[in-house]
Amino acid sequence: MEHSVDIAEFAAAFCKAQGAFEDVLKNAEVKTGSYNFRYATLDAIISSVRPALAVNNLSFMQMLVDGANGSGVETLIIHGSGQWIKSFHPIKIVKADNQSIGSALTYGRRYALSAILGIAVDSDDDGNEGDGKKIEGVTVKKSPAGISAAKVGVSEFFRNLEGCDDADSLDIYLDTSEAKKFAVKVCAEFPDLWVSADGAGLRGLIEKAGKRIGVEASTQTWLVKVEKAAKGAN
Repeated sequence: MEHSVDIAEFAAAFCKAQGAFEDVLKNAEVKTGSYNFRYATLDAIISSVRPALAVNNLSFMQMLVDGANGSGVETLIIHGSGQWIKSFHPIKIVKADNQSIGSALTYGRRYALSAILGIAVDSDDDGNEGDGKKIEGVTVKKSPAGISAAKVGVSEFFRNLEGCDDADSLDIYLDTSEAKKFAVKVCAEFPDLWVSADGAGLRGLIEKAGKRIGVEASTQTWLVKVEKAAKGAN
């Protein structure tokens, strides 16, 4: 590990941040044939540590670099004072195709970040795909932070729908890239927030807006397009 000449301010801030890290949810389960194990995905790790880092004036960057012993991930933790520490984590790429490279890079980023921050992110070694091992199935659960953010987004979407008082204003809002992207994301990743028994899901809210304004047919057409796009995203 390397660091700036002085790390006094960095060390004080890092100690506070590390003590405030949320428990990292091991939100993925992998079946390899011979055994199963659980681990935290990269997004779950970042969601758990970013708030505490930011509050203490810390941030991080990760880059793919070529080291003396091959390619790897360089992780840099920076303090607002300009003080820093960094580490290099080598990665092994078995196949030179995009999927294998991406898998190995994500694997390296997760372990490099968890190591430099001092957090546990899995119950066993999960570099299976990057090492060429056969993976029978991967189950990923959404992190609490991701679900909370989606719920906030649904509430904001509802407020925007409430602000539409005629067909033109509703069409303009639903035609925005932000509305389309968010609806596709909720439909694809958070099905319980897309459709709910009480009609409070995002789909039901959009249907109610269309009915209130009298444009049910065009609203249904928009919803069908969103659901088709969501299937493609999966």
